Amino acid sequence: MKQLLLLCVLLIGFAHAAYAASAGAVNISVSVHNGAVLVPVLINSTPLNFLLDTGSESSAVGTETVERLNLEEKGQGKALGNYSLRSVGSVEVKSIQIANVELNSQILAVVDLTPLSRAAGVPVDGVLGNDVLLRSPFKVSYSKQTMTLGPLSQLGDLGTSIQMKRTRDQFFLPITLVSLPRELLVDTGTNSTNLSWSTWEQLSKIWKPKSVIEGIVSSEGSTALLACLDSARIGNIEVNNQAMRVQNPMSAGVFADPGFGGILGADFWRQFEVTFDLSRGMLYLKLDPGFEPDAYKYVTIGIQFVKAPSGVFTVVSVWKNSPAAEAGIEPGDQISAVDGESVNVLTPEQLSKKLHVTLGTPIKLNLDRPSGPSVITVKTRKLLC
Repeated sequence: MKQLLLLCVLLIGFAHAAYAASAGAVNISVSVHNGAVLVPVLINSTPLNFLLDTGSESSAVGTETVERLNLEEKGQGKALGNYSLRSVGSVEVKSIQIANVELNSQILAVVDLTPLSRAAGVPVDGVLGNDVLLRSPFKVSYSKQTMTLGPLSQLGDLGTSIQMKRTRDQFFLPITLVSLPRELLVDTGTNSTNLSWSTWEQLSKIWKPKSVIEGIVSSEGSTALLACLDSARIGNIEVNNQAMRVQNPMSAGVFADPGFGGILGADFWRQFEVTFDLSRGMLYLKLDPGFEPDAYKYVTIGIQFVKAPSGVFTVVSVWKNSPAAEAGIEPGDQISAVDGESVNVLTPEQLSKKLHVTLGTPIKLNLDRPSGPSVITVKTRKLLC
């Protein structure tokens, strides 16, 4: 999924946004798909789903949504994506409404959200960045799939308070990885926690992981490692066995900056009820009693796949030394059926669940290859954590 969709959007002529909200707290039903929190919003009175993204300084709208709503472009700007600076268009919308919060005459960047929609398995119409999220404190519960807007005094038990470091409109959280202190970007818009290579090099000098998975790829084609961290501490909260991606050395973008530690993604946040008071740079963490860890998250065969609009699932990565690699599965193989059941009607999450099951479970895959159809049976194995 997106790792740093819009780290920095530079657009000229941001209109003043009027903020109108009642004094009380309001609950919003959100949906969570593969770690992505989708918030219902109204753009010019049209209902849409926007990704909650504290890693983005500015909000954005998808190119398909711009066409559907017939929004007029207002000019060009620059967006720093995962690894490079690129030009983007912008549009002005008359109003954005999230429950009782309304912003008028708002400028939004225009970006292609196809990779985000593909990763989430559902359409993503836009991105709620910090230019909007700074307007009100809010609490997120992944297990209840709710977002509550309102004054801190009306958001209930907030848990442990933590002061974040603010750089422009991005926020970094102090965290200790085993015994290495770091500051990681607070990013609800990414489904996985990612460490920079420079952080990994320093961490590797004081700690050796029990296992490392090689061959991880992102939706944009970058490669990474996957390791299970023994402990991570934020304030008085300690999290054990936290899986973290490690970005391989980059030549451009934020991950190429030796001072950039990495990002904390949704795989970390979903363990908590998280309250953000971005205008004051404060974060509050409370362990979520409804959180249920996935016992089979890393009991699998070791592949990554994407689903095309046509419904075809294609293998994009085979993890090194995994059961899939040993069985001869290769990138480019198309999965047509699992255990005799066609997968074309499944969402990515539903197919993933079929591949993450009890240790030693044999899984029969029907694959379409240039050389012709093939059937391979492969057993699941615990690969991490």
